[in-house]
Amino acid sequence: MNDARAPQPAPDLGPVEAFLADLLRRVDPGAQLVVGQAGANVTIQLRGALGFKEREGAGIQAIEHLADLFLRRHLREELRVQVDIDDFRQRRTQALMAQARASAEEALAQRKAVHFEPMTAWERKVVHEALEAIEGVRTFSRGSLERHVVVEPLRAKERRPRRGKTDAYAGRRSSA
Repeated sequence: MNDARAPQPAPDLGPVEAFLADLLRRVDPGAQLVVGQAGANVTIQLRGALGFKEREGAGIQAIEHLADLFLRRHLREELRVQVDIDDFRQRRTQALMAQARASAEEALAQRKAVHFEPMTAWERKVVHEALEAIEGVRTFSRGSLERHVVVEPLRAKERRPRRGKTDAYAGRRSSA
């Protein structure tokens, strides 16, 4: 019996690993490569890849793009590729979270919007998630080609009620 819910076998990532290993050998012979898979995510870890660290995150984006193209063309798979070079993503996440908190404080103190520099989709997501629990501010992305995050203080009418029961119809706190 053919069960449509049966798990699909994991694709062979050997060809993409060979492709990336050849690329690394040409650009940065001392770099180490580890390719793994978790569900629909392909993770590519690079260690010592100095040739790909020139501009913040540009090497990561380039490798992600090449790996994505290779997977789509040769394996015909819809997998999400995530590359990390020497734990750049972890360090960048921490820096973005600190910058996001400082921007929220500035927006609240100055009562005006704070604009970030243009960012990748992943970086914008980190900022939005870092500030979603901060009361009194909201975030949104703006721009078409060079999208950036804007952090702005909420007006008094827009503020979310604090903990406690709310009147479902009026959105106000009840006295109960």
